Amino acid sequence: MKINNTHYKRVTVIASLIFSPLAFAATSPNFLTFPDLQVGKTSTYVKELQKMLNSNGFIITSQGVGSVGNESNYFGTLTQKALSAFQSKYGIPATGYFGTKTKTKIVDLFNTKKINQVS
Repeated sequence: MKINNTHYKRVTVIASLIFSPLAFAATSPNFLTFPDLQVGKTSTYVKELQKMLNSNGFIITSQGVGSVGNESNYFGTLTQKALSAFQSKYGIPATGYFGTKTKTKIVDLFNTKKINQVS
């Protein structure tokens, strides 16, 4: 079977995009653009934060709303507790408040592949 050179080049480009680190980085939310979050907030940003926490061992809860695959838009005390644990582990004041220091640390950890990215 003769392989068309143009076809081969297209496949190579597609494969390089699929397997490049930038492709993976593009699938994660840019936490630096998120608003600050705290207990009582309801937002899709909260759900993305919960996914990141759950996927990196800072479990919101083991079952029900907030558990892995059941993340919610509500920032309650369970999210605050999980976020505080994350902050404590990474040397951020463990306030449970999602502000600039925490956002910056998450992006830094993503970029150095020290935590799992989420999509």
